[in-house]
Amino acid sequence: KPYTLLAGGRRTQAATELGWSTIPAKVYDYPITELDLRSIELAENLERKDMTPVEEIQLKKAIHDLQERIHGKKYGKVPGGAGWSQADTAALLKETPANLSRDLQLAKAMEQYPELGLDKCKTKSDAFKLLKSVSNKVSTSMAAESFLKKVAKSDQVQRLIDSYIIG
Repeated sequence: KPYTLLAGGRRTQAATELGWSTIPAKVYDYPITELDLRSIELAENLERKDMTPVEEIQLKKAIHDLQERIHGKKYGKVPGGAGWSQADTAALLKETPANLSRDLQLAKAMEQYPELGLDKCKTKSDAFKLLKSVSNKVSTSMAAESFLKKVAKSDQVQRLIDSYIIG
């Protein structure tokens, strides 16, 4: 039967070079979906620990997005309710919802704002710090702009300005 290798390419190559005739393998007797393939790829790469932070978070986002497409997005926090949530993805990947949420935030920011260079950071922690810093600066800038618009429209400010004689 023809088989498709989903994970373990390096181990298979090493076994071949060593002249082994058999190696342990997990054989799936059902069709593999794109979600299955991505999940296997993520698990394999996480075990191998060669994945860059960018590859890891992009793969997690791809798995989460696939699950949402399959099950629909979950609205509300009813246990066992219809749809798929970040908590469901976190459970699937065996990690905390907070860690997954942070990774999905980074993946989304990398897609939306490539000019920030988040993918150039050495660690996910560095990338998140940079994103938080930029976010704080944008928030401060927007708040200042909003304040200046309110002040410019205020009659009280103009009356105060006109009340003082400088000289």
